[in-house]
Amino acid sequence: MSESFRSARRFAAALALVACLPLKAALANAELDRKYALESIGFLRASDNIDGLFSDYVAAAYRDYFNQQSHFVLQDLTRADAVLSRSSLPYHKVIEDAEILGQLARVTRTQSMVRTRISKEGPQYRFSLQWLHSPAMELLASEEIVLREKADGRGFSLEELRGALRATLDRLIGKVPFRGTVTGRDNASVTVNLGMRSGIKRGDMLEVATLDEVKKHPLLKEIVEWRLTPTGKLLVEQVEEGMAFCRVVEEDSGRQIGRYQKISQVISGKTPPESREERTPESEVSSAYLPSLGWTAVSLWGGAYGRSFSSSTSQFSGGGIVLGAAANAQLWLTRDWFAELGFGHGIWSYSQQDDASGTEVTSGRPGSATAFRVAAGYSYLVTGNFFGPKAWVKFGFHSISVSLPADRDNKLAPNSFKSPFIGIGGDLPIRSNYGALLDFQFGAFPSGTESGGDAGSINSASDVTFFLGGYYRWNARMTIRAGIDVTSNSADYSSGAALSQKIITFSPALLYYF
Repeated sequence: MSESFRSARRFAAALALVACLPLKAALANAELDRKYALESIGFLRASDNIDGLFSDYVAAAYRDYFNQQSHFVLQDLTRADAVLSRSSLPYHKVIEDAEILGQLARVTRTQSMVRTRISKEGPQYRFSLQWLHSPAMELLASEEIVLREKADGRGFSLEELRGALRATLDRLIGKVPFRGTVTGRDNASVTVNLGMRSGIKRGDMLEVATLDEVKKHPLLKEIVEWRLTPTGKLLVEQVEEGMAFCRVVEEDSGRQIGRYQKISQVISGKTPPESREERTPESEVSSAYLPSLGWTAVSLWGGAYGRSFSSSTSQFSGGGIVLGAAANAQLWLTRDWFAELGFGHGIWSYSQQDDASGTEVTSGRPGSATAFRVAAGYSYLVTGNFFGPKAWVKFGFHSISVSLPADRDNKLAPNSFKSPFIGIGGDLPIRSNYGALLDFQFGAFPSGTESGGDAGSINSASDVTFFLGGYYRWNARMTIRAGIDVTSNSADYSSGAALSQKIITFSPALLYYF
């Protein structure tokens, strides 16, 4: 191999390495931004040498404080505190154990904790507060206050204690050089976890930065320096209690505002005018994604219908290719409570065989199904962010009617199943505008009927439906959703016969938020 060829290879390798450096840096920044999201917080019961005199008052002050901070979701550690208190170790040692606290953080999904120690030293009380990042229990910041008894021996008032704790928490949290986090982005529209409770208002400018480096003390594991690099600016267009909708107005060259990046500064601004003449088309589009009432969806059905019937004298099975459509809607009664309505209809050409002989006994017979659903439910916002991960439970009523030609010889007959149902599901954002969905409904007291058959009445029935799929937020008000939709019914007849039928479809849908 010639020396010139070796030099060319080394040069190409160097160029490839240089080209990869920005990507590696961006990935490292994204990992740091995600690690220090600091969206959920909990506080441990205060440890003291005065028999828990102030524990309840400190807990009440912390609870009031964090419930007014929209960028934190307060995790309730009350039960965990009770378990820690029953440990064979003294409580003040338990809360010093990083391994125990790390496990507690994992179980409760708490990203950071406030640990408090109170010590009485003669006429004065020392309150030491430490803000810890889980699960390694890195020390984010610490603060201390001292309250003294009055000269006449009287103690300080509880109102003084509450005010001192609030001021100390302000200083503690203020030591971390960012105020909130970007929770999502859709084109030029961005959501952040700062809202009215954090003092954000329409017209404010938010400076966004990404974490480049977090330096820690090698022995104390305390964070001693945060290095952030600006990535752009956002204009606040609409504010809710715990979140804000913003528009990207500036991005640094070679950088892009993304999820988990930090709000490093809030610049107070004037409320922009409402008049349409003074708003640009770009602001119209970016502020359009402000759903407040719910959504409606239209979907297609493409899949298969399968049916199996067995008795003591015969067994038949068959199916057909399903084509159909459905319409669904969800109305948001409050931020957490919702109501749903759904309707779908599909058709197929049904063919059936006698399983004993293997011969086809029915061919090209028309069949159809009509499904209906009405429900109400509750959504749990895992991070407190409406567009973040969520889980829900719902209760309602659904039914499906299957139309088949009545044919006693070949054990065909129309049927219908209906039941109250219990449903659970979840929405998990994965990255950028993509996410995953699961919706499972189980009939609580299903019943079935059949007309025109000779198998007798239906003694018992089962009724299960579920949807598994994903979505992509296409633009300001549109979301594309697709997945597998399954409806499964079965019945046991008074004659001893049994029926099982399934409709399995691939269901692409277009959702419109309003």
